[in-house]
Amino acid sequence: MEFILDPYLSVGNVKFGMSREEVEKIIEEKPIFEHIDFLKRIHLGWNDFSIIFNKKNKKVEEITFTPTPKNKVIWNNIDILNDPYIVRKLNKFEQPSRTIDAKLYFSLGVALIGNNKDRTLSIFSKKTKKEWEQSVLDYTNEHL
Repeated sequence: MEFILDPYLSVGNVKFGMSREEVEKIIEEKPIFEHIDFLKRIHLGWNDFSIIFNKKNKKVEEITFTPTPKNKVIWNNIDILNDPYIVRKLNKFEQPSRTIDAKLYFSLGVALIGNNKDRTLSIFSKKTKKEWEQSVLDYTNEHL
């Protein structure tokens, strides 16, 4: 499947702020797992991507992908999910903020988590952006 990234608005047909019912209507396959994380957010997962709903009003706030040739996440004609040179390419648009294991591109609402061989792509909402910014601030303060 191909997902077009529209930063802070949507990833493919999934829009930030959608309800679970709306998501299940557009993704025809049933999720293969569901769990609640330590932040009390609901994760619905398929083979290589998951959609995370916030705990307060159960709306989409984050979408995560693992690299696979089956899926593409396209922004600016770049497959940000599978391109082996994605960090170099994104660095031309923005210098990333960092945490211990993530590079964050706030202009796109994108986090690259992990290393090249085992990287996860997280695309986040404006609300989640604030949480990521706090993580960067905390990480920076710890390492000064």
